[in-house]
Amino acid sequence: MPESPAPRAANVIEVQDLVKTFPLRHGLFGGGGAVVHALSGVSFSVRAGETLGVVGESGCGKTTLGKTLMRLYPADGGRILLHGRDITQAGESDLRGLRRRIQMVFQDPFSSFNPRMTCGRIVAEPMEIHGIAAGREKEDRVAAMFAQVGLRPEQMRRYPHQLSGGQRQRLGIARALAVQPEIIVADEPVSALDVSVQAQVLNLMTDLQSGSDLAFLFISHDLAVVEHVAHRVAVMYLGRIVEIAEKRALFAGPKHPYTEALLAAVPVPRPGAKRERIILRGDVPSPVNPPPGCAFHTRCPIAQPLCRERTPPLALVGTDHAVACHLRAGV
Repeated sequence: MPESPAPRAANVIEVQDLVKTFPLRHGLFGGGGAVVHALSGVSFSVRAGETLGVVGESGCGKTTLGKTLMRLYPADGGRILLHGRDITQAGESDLRGLRRRIQMVFQDPFSSFNPRMTCGRIVAEPMEIHGIAAGREKEDRVAAMFAQVGLRPEQMRRYPHQLSGGQRQRLGIARALAVQPEIIVADEPVSALDVSVQAQVLNLMTDLQSGSDLAFLFISHDLAVVEHVAHRVAVMYLGRIVEIAEKRALFAGPKHPYTEALLAAVPVPRPGAKRERIILRGDVPSPVNPPPGCAFHTRCPIAQPLCRERTPPLALVGTDHAVACHLRAGV
């Protein structure tokens, strides 16, 4: 599988201390006051032409992060900057233009399609909404989009239920590309596909990025997939980024104990090869009542009293490598 080209220098999107909570509703009138802390001060940036992989266990906030960037969820704190412009509180009148610049590919593409629309109409609709093309030009653009993502012209007249899983994911990518975005948020785009189809979709995304400034925020729980497509990787745990680094640096020398445990669980694709497993104690704490200090200290094999008292900042430990760990920040 070919690697993506090196990213450009300019940031397409920058996130600063992003916070998102969800109130818990109890009883008939929805009282109670408890909240789910889905995102707790998340900060990162994605450069033009770059793929940033976001990994972590289920429930760590990956999907919430993607949907908050898309403004499908309103942020409760922090800032989202798109090419330096703060879009965190953008009103409805501004969102239409902004969503042309940032698009999303969903984990289950079928549920995001209108089943009464043909595949060609699904790709054409965003062009009409944003006034990109009409008439014959629109039809030509749709045909070009289908060719670009590896779909056949006759499939423009079919409906989503008549496509395979891989073809639906290609259709979702074509719809996102139809408005010529600057960044695509891809939420587990290959998790429901067979391995061979996964490779086809991942190669397609790499080819689309080649020679362009298109950026991806690639959300996944599969570290092997992220290793193939990402330039940098951010590791999330309980609503926070605990480590972020260039891909090779992170896979070769993880700093955070949680990252070490994740990598230790990845199977080695060589017969007879073994990797020392790191077994974490207990379960992930509840995001309704996260532990004080470092959220990972309840499962961390090297936790010290300081870890229970103070939340570690995301601190640089090398060039473009940051870790949120009191004991590893100086490594």
